[in-house]
Amino acid sequence: MTVRELGEEQVDALPKEDLKEYAGQWVALRGGYVIAANVDPVALRRAAAVRPDDIVVPVPTGGPDERIL
Repeated sequence: MTVRELGEEQVDALPKEDLKEYAGQWVALRGGYVIAANVDPVALRRAAAVRPDDIVVPVPTGGPDERIL
């Protein structure tokens, strides 16, 4: 995989919708759109709608000290 291809994959993985309603949860993204959400990332990964290649990320609550590393 080239650096350019990696960059394109990262851009494709960015959310294409507002995630405010999922604050404090984990979401599974496919093509930038939410497929499923859950407060438990393990349960989310096991959900029938979530494929192994979907991206699972936390959605911050927006607190001033909250960071995703």
